Amino acid sequence: MKDIFDIRRFGKYLAYDVANAWRSFGTSAIVMAFMPVFIFILTFIFKMIIGGSSYRPVEVGNGLKTIECLALGAMVILSFPVKVYGNLTDRRLGSDWTLVPASAFEKTLSIVLVAGILVPVVVTAVFLGCDSLLSAVSSLNGTPIIQGTGNVHVMQVNGNDYQVAGIFYFINLMLTMVLGSMYFKKAKAAKTLVCEFMVKSALLMLAVIVITHGHTSINLDEFFENMTAEDAKRYITIAVWSFQSVIAIIVLTLLYLRVKTIKH
Repeated sequence: MKDIFDIRRFGKYLAYDVANAWRSFGTSAIVMAFMPVFIFILTFIFKMIIGGSSYRPVEVGNGLKTIECLALGAMVILSFPVKVYGNLTDRRLGSDWTLVPASAFEKTLSIVLVAGILVPVVVTAVFLGCDSLLSAVSSLNGTPIIQGTGNVHVMQVNGNDYQVAGIFYFINLMLTMVLGSMYFKKAKAAKTLVCEFMVKSALLMLAVIVITHGHTSINLDEFFENMTAEDAKRYITIAVWSFQSVIAIIVLTLLYLRVKTIKH
């Protein structure tokens, strides 16, 4: 059992993995997390250039903040896996990594914790902290992202199934990019996104075939005609979670196999 998982050995490797992530991605993470500060400064400069004593300040609205959130997620997903784990395909650096005393399971678990949880949580926390602090000291920054305004909630934790599914999707996509970074030697992000699109398209087509031809006793026209709004929401939630769960199982399995078999 200790050959597969040892808590002390895993703790040492996790610390090594975190330190490596900080060395490779720390500066980039800080720049990305401080995006609200840069947007605020640009907005302030814009106000000073075209403003005046009678000019109404331009507030950083929720639309722009939504774009900030999406941009942050895209930048982290596209850059972190390549910067931190992309060098494992390099003969010298990858060989050093294979000699680190830890089992394949421990290395895979560490990747999941660092890439899927730790880095996104830390970057998001700093990002939201900067935005909230700016909103507290200046009305120019508008309403904090974490709070939202009116009926528009850019990011609010309220137990909504779709929001939780969105977080799960983000983790899946991050680990998918890590997997691609460890497989491909060039154009890692582009090739990974193409493969992800093809695999998900194939799975969706398979699901449609199974649903439409696998249950001949079900009258689909009657089924959809009698469906209520609550039924639709429930079925969509089940479909989304089922699909993402299948993707997660596939990604984690391939990630473990890649960690276990990587050689130079």
